[in-house]
Amino acid sequence: MVTRYRHRGRAASRPILIRGVLATFLACLWASTGCTIMQAQRQRAPTTDDLVVLSPNPGLRDMVGVSPCIFTGTVTGLRFGHHETTGPEFPYTFVRFSGVQLVTTSGQVRRGKDGSLEISYLGGIGEDLHGMIVNPSPKFTLGSRYIVFLRGGGWRTSPLAGADSGYFLLWGDVDDDESYVLSPAGLPLQKIVDGTPVFVRPERVDSQPEAEVAPLTMEEARQLGLVRETEPTPQEIKAYTERRRQRDAHAQVEARRARETERSAFFAHQRGKAMTLSEFKKEIEVLLPATRGQYKGFDRLYSTPVPFPEEGFRLAPVTK
Repeated sequence: MVTRYRHRGRAASRPILIRGVLATFLACLWASTGCTIMQAQRQRAPTTDDLVVLSPNPGLRDMVGVSPCIFTGTVTGLRFGHHETTGPEFPYTFVRFSGVQLVTTSGQVRRGKDGSLEISYLGGIGEDLHGMIVNPSPKFTLGSRYIVFLRGGGWRTSPLAGADSGYFLLWGDVDDDESYVLSPAGLPLQKIVDGTPVFVRPERVDSQPEAEVAPLTMEEARQLGLVRETEPTPQEIKAYTERRRQRDAHAQVEARRARETERSAFFAHQRGKAMTLSEFKKEIEVLLPATRGQYKGFDRLYSTPVPFPEEGFRLAPVTK
């Protein structure tokens, strides 16, 4: 009786078990296939057919129209590297943003598990320690906050909407929409005229030219103990180098504080003239419906550049 019950139990449960295993297998297969397709869509490397040329200095209307993603974030990482699509002979600078807030997005944006976002642009130091400088190119500062326009379509040098104009510096508290919008050089954005940003240029009215100081004569230098008859020892050179390093570091800190104080005073004086981030976002919102669908080829975001042609670029005419 016990044996029969066990046999019938196995026989009755076998179809249920098979159906469960089959359902689990199909579900896993569907999930893995779906993930693979999504990953392939995100990871697909751009080709020459995806390359779209953009004006080096577009206006705000064009920047909004060609940028599927506009975001704000603080630079928390800078490194040099290269892409597999272009090879190690082309170094790129990788910039990581944290505290990312999407102003607008109409495409897939690759972000890290911590919500960070990384972009790259041509230029930097390669594996052979040779440097490459591309001019113009963006210049980001570690610890600074920016609003960035990520262009769509294939690119080779930079994914920004403009060679060095696809981003703006934000000055103010972190995650504050009342932060002021500045140019990358630090000039406050005053207004937008016909799609062109107009910046306020500060004028120093209280600055005075420094008085010229006559150079010391050799006799005066000897009397002040600035001229030595013997060579300094290695310990003295090391101590002098350390003092100079500390002095330079202190001077840099003081210069930064002076710039921030001057900028604060300037904003206090220009209250109402410098545009805030909330006002800048409103300008973007106005342009979004007006530019939707008018820029063909800029719909898809690519995090990697289009490969360079194998024959390279001709920088100067070839003379025979």
